[in-house]
This record gives sequence, structure tokens and C-alpha cells, in this order.
Amino acid sequence: MALDNLDVLELYRKMVTIRVFIRRAAQESKLGNIPSPMQAHEGEEASPWVFVQFFAKRIV
Repeated sequence: MALDNLDVLELYRKMVTIRVFIRRAAQESKLGNIPSPMQAHEGEEASPWVFVQFFAKRIV
């Protein structure tokens, strides 16, 4: 199955989105704006996906 130009463009956009997300997460982490899993609030599950939740709240 060959990829056409639109498929390649869509894959490129997804890669760029992921790259930007990772860079922003690294920046926010360095600034101390992303809580570590050890800093989960009472009643919250401590997980490595805390930074994903952090950005999900900011994006929406």
C-alpha cells in the first residue's frame, strides 16, 4: 500500500504536533509548572500521565 501526498502530509502534521507537545512539556517541567506524580492531590491517582492531564486542562 503506497502513501499518497495527503497521507504523508497528515503523518508529518502528527509528528510535528507530538514534537511540539514534548518540547512544551519539557519546558514546563523545567519551570516547575508540571506537578510530579508524587505531588498528586488527595484522591487523585499518582501516575506518570499527570503532565498529559495538565496540558489537557490548558488546551480545552
